[in-house]
Amino acid sequence: MKKTSWAVVVLGLFYILAGCGIANQEAKPVPADKVGEGVIKSQSDKAIQAAGEGEFNLRLYFVDQNNVLEMVPRNVAEEPTVQSALDALAENPLKEELESFFFLDTKLMPGLSPQATEIDENGNQVITVSSEPADLRQEARDNPERAKLIFSQISCTVDWFQQQDGSPINGIIITDEDGPINISNDNGELLEGAATPSDFNNCLG
Repeated sequence: MKKTSWAVVVLGLFYILAGCGIANQEAKPVPADKVGEGVIKSQSDKAIQAAGEGEFNLRLYFVDQNNVLEMVPRNVAEEPTVQSALDALAENPLKEELESFFFLDTKLMPGLSPQATEIDENGNQVITVSSEPADLRQEARDNPERAKLIFSQISCTVDWFQQQDGSPINGIIITDEDGPINISNDNGELLEGAATPSDFNNCLG
């Protein structure tokens, strides 16, 4: 009986120690190349779903209820252009995006009608906006925080195209009939040249 009892005790201790070893193991991160091909990791908590056949990826920037930039991935049926991205920013977020993010908004005023007119000799995307009924120049004087959010939405969205291979775009210049519109960046410095994501905390909100 004693031999049997000792055998049972030893066997029990073995299982207890083995169990402890398993419980104390830390979960290891999955290597990036092992992540499923259907998901591309983004800088936000959301994920960009890989475009299906006949679809293209687009990355837009809206703002949340605290006026913090929020990157919103979207798959579109036609190859996106700077102009199609600007048109998307001028409209309300899609229903499924609102359901996914809880709250999204655009700070672009109705009637602003941003148009990607040209890329200048310095590689800056020139975007022309209407002065009526929306007036971004006046908004920059009366409500500089909203004007900065508009610039950051546009700059960070256009950055998607800046990152494409062979893109000639280095920054953005927003202009109206009176010339370039200037705002202050996140550091309170007046932007007199092209705006880039680095002026807006690299689009991290």
